[in-house]
Amino acid sequence: MGPLTGVDNICRHVVDFYGDDAQMARRVAEHLAGGHSRGEVMVMVVTPAHRVQIERELGRFGIDAAKAASSGTLVHSDAGETLARLMSGGRLDQARFYSVVGGLMESVVGTGARACAYGEMVQLLWEAGRVNEAIALESLWNELASRFSFSLYCAYRSEATCEDLDAMRAICDLHTDVVGDLHTDVVGDLPDASRLRWPQETWQTCEAAFSPSPEAARSARHFVAAALSRWNMEALSDSAQLVVTELGTNALRHARSPFTVHLSRTSAKLRISVWASCSEVPEWRDAAPDATSGRGIAVVHALADSWGWDVHAIEGDHAEGGSRRTGKDVWAELST
Repeated sequence: MGPLTGVDNICRHVVDFYGDDAQMARRVAEHLAGGHSRGEVMVMVVTPAHRVQIERELGRFGIDAAKAASSGTLVHSDAGETLARLMSGGRLDQARFYSVVGGLMESVVGTGARACAYGEMVQLLWEAGRVNEAIALESLWNELASRFSFSLYCAYRSEATCEDLDAMRAICDLHTDVVGDLHTDVVGDLPDASRLRWPQETWQTCEAAFSPSPEAARSARHFVAAALSRWNMEALSDSAQLVVTELGTNALRHARSPFTVHLSRTSAKLRISVWASCSEVPEWRDAAPDATSGRGIAVVHALADSWGWDVHAIEGDHAEGGSRRTGKDVWAELST
């Protein structure tokens, strides 16, 4: 099959080691809803049971799965049936992967759109004891991501993967981001956990999308607090909640649209990024002493080690009105 393809030149490829199906469905829905809020097509190569769970969670983000499927903004493929089509003589076939999965992604993003995908074929291989083929399939996804514009979210049951640390490390090496409760719930209980690149050399991430409502800023604070509690980073919680409140409020005020909060961390650093469909750059204002607003950027500047923004464009049929739509990420980094 050739050498494994790493992650140096691909889009985001996330692996989630999860504890239960409900937890997985929530995280996958967050990933897909975040992409949907940026105008991306949602793609699921998933088992029927998990499809039901994930679509239920998508409803929490205001996404009607049936309407999204009918409009072409949500595309499904059965994981078991798709995986069977990739096999030749009982083994994973590279040519069939490019024909079947490559054909699927080309139909979705071949016109220049972006996609956010979730795939379970690797987990089916792993749980069938075909670990090497699961690793090879991850590598094929990486190569495909160098051809088409999409992000990919993969998930493995943590109790299944922790039995083979070498294979788990190979899986982590083939992804740009590692999420889940692996650090506290799995790695800490393993006698030779030091063999894993965790967390000093690996970014751990999570994200959530929020609708433009009066409760959005509060919900974003709760999301940040819960993530930092899970990551044992409570010492940064107060500052991080203030930062996300200011960035989220600015997104609501200027974009008047859903916004997405993306958190990433190592053992020494937390990065908070808020995306909204607005191209207006942050502005430092000298607020009057009795002013009730206008201090947001000053607050972020005072709390963060560094901060900034990136403006980018989304093009294609899934942008609003079928034309160019700009978006903006405003980010801040805090040190532990």
